[in-house]
Amino acid sequence: MLRQAAQLVAKTNSCVIFYPEASCTRDPDLWPMVAKTGVARLALESGVPVVPIAHWGAQRILPYGKWVPKFLPRTTVRLVAGPPVDLSEFEGQAMTNQVLRAGTDKILTAIASMLGGLRGEQPPAEFYHPAVARRKLRQDLRALQEADDRGTPAP
Repeated sequence: MLRQAAQLVAKTNSCVIFYPEASCTRDPDLWPMVAKTGVARLALESGVPVVPIAHWGAQRILPYGKWVPKFLPRTTVRLVAGPPVDLSEFEGQAMTNQVLRAGTDKILTAIASMLGGLRGEQPPAEFYHPAVARRKLRQDLRALQEADDRGTPAP
């Protein structure tokens, strides 16, 4: 898909829309979660600008996991587009995972900031990572089980 997007941008000077997370967010508070690095890779390889866009309200029309949209009561969906993200600090560098991750985080920080403005809230300092959350949940469950086995109060 990334290769096709790069060809489309190069040949037709078209716009390509990415959802950097490649999925609906799994963050319990609906903030952006850790993203894949494809957007930064495409931008740095092709030199095209990344215009961050945030939206809020669509989750009330079609909540995650539902098949039937909820049109009533009427819901306002707000959308904001920001200025292109400045990725010039990464230009000319090798496409290492560290560079791509830093570029991706810069893009996602811009999106989260705009989303915070739409929501009237401060975005979290760290992006939600589903695998890390699952790992922490398993550790917490193990600690509870061990405490229960010992007959001591849970931490």
